[in-house]
Amino acid sequence: MGNSIYDIMGFYFDPKTFTLGASTAISSAKQNTIDNATSRQRTIARQCASAEEKQPNQSTLDAAYRKFKSHYTRLNVEEYSSREVRALIYCLHKFENDAMVSALTKVLDKQWRNRFLNGLLYFLLSYWDVTEKARLQTIIDVFQNKLSAYNGKRDKYMLLKQNARYFALNGAELLGMTLRKMDVGQTNSCSIFSASSVFFGLSSNNIEFQYYSKVISSYFGRGAIDKLDMLKEVLDRHNYDATPKRIIPAMIIQNKDVINEGKQEYIRSIAVGMIGNPELSSKWSLRNGTPEENSNLKEARQILNEWLKRKFISIFFEECMHEPSRQKYWLEHIDIIEDIEIWTTPFTMSLLMQDKRIADMLDTKVKVLNNEKNVDKSALIMSVGNYFFIEFSDAGCLYIYRKDSPYGKTIASNRFFYFDEIKRMRVDTIQSFYVEKQEGKITHITGWENTLEKWMTLHRVK
Repeated sequence: MGNSIYDIMGFYFDPKTFTLGASTAISSAKQNTIDNATSRQRTIARQCASAEEKQPNQSTLDAAYRKFKSHYTRLNVEEYSSREVRALIYCLHKFENDAMVSALTKVLDKQWRNRFLNGLLYFLLSYWDVTEKARLQTIIDVFQNKLSAYNGKRDKYMLLKQNARYFALNGAELLGMTLRKMDVGQTNSCSIFSASSVFFGLSSNNIEFQYYSKVISSYFGRGAIDKLDMLKEVLDRHNYDATPKRIIPAMIIQNKDVINEGKQEYIRSIAVGMIGNPELSSKWSLRNGTPEENSNLKEARQILNEWLKRKFISIFFEECMHEPSRQKYWLEHIDIIEDIEIWTTPFTMSLLMQDKRIADMLDTKVKVLNNEKNVDKSALIMSVGNYFFIEFSDAGCLYIYRKDSPYGKTIASNRFFYFDEIKRMRVDTIQSFYVEKQEGKITHITGWENTLEKWMTLHRVK
């Protein structure tokens, strides 16, 4: 057997065959081969600790950058010292255009020192996720070409040369799949934590770098829900908010049809904890995400919000009143409801706070009318197209207001202090034989659902 890392690890595949869906189990013999190779790489990594370097101080960085920014358009590669070139590499993330990057590559070709590999490695690990692809590819090409040309004996650079494939544009995903194969059968350990030293010769196993975002998402793939404890530990150490947005949406979409309320709540609590409230669109977007990633985020957010609407409808008709038939009707029409709020009294709010299903969402979904002190009243405010539909916790009526009417505007502005202010509004009764009215109330008597259906059909609410 040869001595190359490909021979040691038994990898004889074209990288194109490593798709994100790969999940083939490996033989015990090949696992032993991988374990032995990993052990050898760990030994090399320990020897590499002294090879790391500190970044130049800030004044050196600033001086080098100002000089380069002023002169790169009339470049003279000879006027930059090795110290200045090294500083410029650590300023790559500040470069304002591709012309500056191109100029630096010319300086590097002329003034190359092997120690510059450290700065390039730092840039790739630190800014992998936010660097435009064409610029990232330019820097990758320099890094890989210099590694390919390296013929020295320094352990760290030899290790980087062996693992240069993990710095192709799909290299982070490839490393994630490689680590996943290494961990087949493992339940309590995760090789992500040691990847920095084993594959890149770094003395500290720091996974906070942006590069590890796609390593982690590739490692867990669509099986994240089966390794949630491990995922939480990895994400806590990683501490980069883009990564949960790559992993959690796929988990939600996989389970979008789950009807078990306990499992829905489990997934929702994970999503809210790792990403944020799904009602806040700013939390559920990924500035540097691919179209697929942002599409997944949007779909997952819609699923969570639908679960949330179902939950609050159920809570209202179970806790604020007991009316199974109305609950059933609105759950069956959940798709027409855009948003939901519960307006209630301090007394009822104290009861709702004891319900763990919604405790973490009360601030955004429940409004307390403080002038109603010791009464048990609630209203369910549903936003449906151009209308507000309001159900009350007594038998009462369903009230319908246009959003652009005086009544609707008052509701939108939350200017109510008493429940009776809503009911005192002078609106006509909508009846099954007379549904032309734009606004009104429908009495909850037998057949009220049919009356509402006729009204919605006429006014094109569905």
